[in-house]
Amino acid sequence: MRGELIIGDIFANAARAVPQRAAAQLGDRVLSFADVDRGANSVAHVLGGLGVRGRDRVVVWSATSLDLVPLFAGLAKTGAVFAPLGASLGIEEATEVAASARPALVVVDHWHAEQGEALAARVGAPLATVDGLAGGRLVRSGSPAAGPGTSLAAVARAVVELEAPATTLHEDDPHVVFFTSGSTGRSKGAVLSHRVNVLRSHAGALLEPRGPMVCPYPLSHMGAWTIALQQWQARALVVLLESAHAGAITAAVAHHGATRLNAIPAVWGRILDSGAGDGA
Repeated sequence: MRGELIIGDIFANAARAVPQRAAAQLGDRVLSFADVDRGANSVAHVLGGLGVRGRDRVVVWSATSLDLVPLFAGLAKTGAVFAPLGASLGIEEATEVAASARPALVVVDHWHAEQGEALAARVGAPLATVDGLAGGRLVRSGSPAAGPGTSLAAVARAVVELEAPATTLHEDDPHVVFFTSGSTGRSKGAVLSHRVNVLRSHAGALLEPRGPMVCPYPLSHMGAWTIALQQWQARALVVLLESAHAGAITAAVAHHGATRLNAIPAVWGRILDSGAGDGA
């Protein structure tokens, strides 16, 4: 019988092998592999307390934040499907895209808090916050996710330092939905399984040297999570950026001694046009 390729195992295995090694960094804040796995387990328990189950789709509307990393990992451990929205979308487009996912939960950052309430109401899903889930605080006051008789504080206290909840996951289960407009101009959800995402981001069979990688993509973009999973499978650092400005990218490459950088042609053009990459 072949071994199952499950995204959550990437985090659990790295946390056992290299717990204190840096996994992700944004600005001065760093998460180790132990931090990510511990946070993912906590998030997974909180999501379970909210009634989120395997194959449920969770729409995430947020700017790039390190708190998205344990959320991403926690959803994978739960078996729920990560469905990120572009942070710059307006409420109308966000509603159309989110509605197509039929989410069981909407998660927003503080920048999208007000619009997030409207979005959750429009798609008929409960609302949670990124920092709330990451910190063990469950949902916004009054969210229907609380439900009658549910003690959210009790669930939050119970998730500290727990192992991941027991779930039955298969590698062919859906892991993410990335929305793409393709050639039609209308967003469509591309569903990728655990197996597909493990294989497409695998570091390869050869033992090549690997160092930090700078990621200029926002965490609503497929490219960001592909880069991150490549690094995490190799148990190496991914450096996240809040913007794709040429100066910020080249400064991060220099500061971290990055060995890898992936960007779209327009971003490479900005780097070359700015002269920021001269001599790099």
